[in-house]
Amino acid sequence: MASLQIRDVPNEVMVVLKRLAEDERRSISQQALLILERSLIQQKQAKEKTRKAIEELKKLSRKHPLKEESFVKWIREDRNR
Repeated sequence: MASLQIRDVPNEVMVVLKRLAEDERRSISQQALLILERSLIQQKQAKEKTRKAIEELKKLSRKHPLKEESFVKWIREDRNR
């Protein structure tokens, strides 16, 4: 298994990390690893959700293409508010 060392951790972060570790009866390393794993999973899920949304928008735009005039009209309407 690989190893990771983090230097210059801000005091505020260390205080919170220690408190969380104590509350969950984990070592600081275990708590940091858990937080890192959860964060990476959430990032991956967010990227996948964004990718799916972009694909869906692409499909919709192929079915219902917008004309340039529509964009110009919307911008002018927005400016006049």
